[in-house]
Amino acid sequence: MKIKLAPHHSRALTFVEVIVGVVVLLGLLVLILPYFAQCHSRATRIVCVCNLKEVGLGFRTWAGDHGELYPMKFYTNRAGGPRWLASGDLFRYFQVLSNSVKSLTNLVCPDDKQVRSATNFAGDFGPQTISYFAALQADESDPNMFLAGDRNITNGLPILGGLLRLDTNRVAGWIHKIHHGAGNIAITDGSVQQLKSSGLNTAVLHSGVTNWLLFP
Repeated sequence: MKIKLAPHHSRALTFVEVIVGVVVLLGLLVLILPYFAQCHSRATRIVCVCNLKEVGLGFRTWAGDHGELYPMKFYTNRAGGPRWLASGDLFRYFQVLSNSVKSLTNLVCPDDKQVRSATNFAGDFGPQTISYFAALQADESDPNMFLAGDRNITNGLPILGGLLRLDTNRVAGWIHKIHHGAGNIAITDGSVQQLKSSGLNTAVLHSGVTNWLLFP
């Protein structure tokens, strides 16, 4: 005896059900996308911190071979100022690190869309391949000074001749195009600090000097 199975009837989704499904999916996307954006922001800042760790180590390694002087103080002209300041070739303070940093990508912040990594330290290396500033007055013997950091730093003054003066007389902050209004600073003690504007001004105070920042 054969048993007949009842025919299976599939029901198509109605237009209203489709619209409801789309609305639910859009709502989920609205909730999830900020989370992924925040994760991406954190990831780029972690890479940037690692980069500045490598840059700071490169500067200290180089100083160890040059009388405990960073290149910003080692290479000077007869007037006692930075050797390459007048010519605008400030990127050369990073170029001397060719044997001290692991990779050229260490000089590029992943959140800095205006900078690309060079292929080598000789051919295409230049200002357009560096995301970070170097501090002119950085001293190996003082653990509280600025050494390098994200170039989106500002205190409202123009960067003249590649130099920005940073001291306690003006409030400092970060331009939002990199790290969404935050930034990272490599200190001469070997640490890298992730700072918002309030923390940046505290760090300027703790540095104990007028910070002359060199921009490539």
